[in-house]
Amino acid sequence: MLGSLPVEMQIRVLLLLDADDIINCRAVSKTLCAVIDDSIAIQYQLELSAAGMADMGGLPDLSVSERLSRLRTYEEAWHSNPMVYRPLLGTYDPDDCEEWWLTTGGTIPYTAGGTLRLFRPPSASRGVPERIWTLKLLDAYEEHVTWISVDLAQDLMVLARLNEGEDGDAVDVCLCSVKRDDASYPLATQSVLAIRFNSGLRAMSCDTFVFGDLVGCTIRGTVEHMMVYNWKTGVRVWSYYYSQQAYFYIIDSSKLILVEGYSMKLYSFDPTSTSCRDLVATDHHELCELGLPPLADPDANASVTMCEAQPAPAEFMDCNPIFSNDPSSGLIAALYEIDSYTTIDTAHDRSFSWTYLLILLPVRTLLSQANSISRHQALTAHEHKLPWDAWGPDGTRCLLLDDAPRNLSAIGSKCAMFFPRDEDWDEMADILIVDARPWIHLTPSYYQSSSVPHLIDPSSYSECEIFASPLRSTLPYRIMHKEIHLGQDSSFAEMVLLEDGLAVHCTPSYGAHHEGVSAGEEATGLDAGFDFLFT
Repeated sequence: MLGSLPVEMQIRVLLLLDADDIINCRAVSKTLCAVIDDSIAIQYQLELSAAGMADMGGLPDLSVSERLSRLRTYEEAWHSNPMVYRPLLGTYDPDDCEEWWLTTGGTIPYTAGGTLRLFRPPSASRGVPERIWTLKLLDAYEEHVTWISVDLAQDLMVLARLNEGEDGDAVDVCLCSVKRDDASYPLATQSVLAIRFNSGLRAMSCDTFVFGDLVGCTIRGTVEHMMVYNWKTGVRVWSYYYSQQAYFYIIDSSKLILVEGYSMKLYSFDPTSTSCRDLVATDHHELCELGLPPLADPDANASVTMCEAQPAPAEFMDCNPIFSNDPSSGLIAALYEIDSYTTIDTAHDRSFSWTYLLILLPVRTLLSQANSISRHQALTAHEHKLPWDAWGPDGTRCLLLDDAPRNLSAIGSKCAMFFPRDEDWDEMADILIVDARPWIHLTPSYYQSSSVPHLIDPSSYSECEIFASPLRSTLPYRIMHKEIHLGQDSSFAEMVLLEDGLAVHCTPSYGAHHEGVSAGEEATGLDAGFDFLFT
């Protein structure tokens, strides 16, 4: 029936389908295949899906053909190797920069000359201009700011500040306006969310992130204290305490995932709650526990060491990108350290070894599991554990590493791992970027087992003796290896993944690599200071 419609109507109908359905339609007939292959609009939609992107409407005067060309330029820049650089903050002396935060929200906050500045790297492909906001509001908070999160679409900046006291520490989560350069936020009932501890508790750091009307906060110290606030009402709507390292991320307006030990748990909460009592997680609905790959050795110790997730900014208060990461393609990256013993002789002498399991967990997989759980199951959550084989193999991507990365960073559907070289004072470092999204199989594969350091060849997973059964994972993915020269000792460097590239923090100075060099731009080597890699 579709083939009997005029070509223009066929294209309109096909544009309502997702990428898999369009690909299936190509196999129906030669005529329909030709319609799909000859339509720039359909090709643009297919390549957006393959790239994990969504069109955001920026630069509306650009034709579909021009938008497709920009998307291809953006994707090619990510895949280019070796990386190329160009100086970006050339108007500022690196020696003037006092402190940086490699943080969320598509910007890099830093202090210079006693003022706070927000640097947004440009993206020629996506139509995002470079911009630096210079703010004086930091004067109101003096020192002890440990973390900054920014949501430019809402003109919201969240600063976490530690207050040390004799009877215990306190944390202030401060809501600020970037546009107004004001240490207050007009849409919030309270501009400061004051978090007080019981006597004797000590806080070492505080991390925050923004998710719509919600602010997530993790205070690390003598205990791990995690909480979610509705910043509009100032009410704490979820809270959890844990004695060891743990992480949580909000996956929609009323659900989150908690990652602790060798487990993952889904929780629900009421974002409209008006109660100010200090709720703990047991007072909320634990929807279920998601089982992880069972270990063969009952004495093996496994625990999460790093966990990262970051929603990509869809828009900014001063512009809209042409395209941006599709929120439905976001993922959570969790790295588990597995310690095991191996018997090496008849006297039962055993050797100790470490293996690192990276689990890339798409948000759509979590939401699918959460939405499938009935109200009855939620009320009996302590009895409800979903085995790994029931959800993991077809809903995640698992990778095994032979070494632990210095740090982990994730945004959208990408996860990056930073590996400084082991040699003393080596100025080289390896970065592995894994991209896992539903339609990535529509793009060329970039995985080559012989050229990716630190990664155990996936073809050998079926023979891995760490797990009780062969480790299976079917989510499509690709992996890219970037080798970078830092111009100084790589052992004192960290990395954060941005939507358009990488920022690398070196000591004593900083460098940032931003994917995508436009044609005609001159590339330079990265030395100590401000150099960026661009797409």
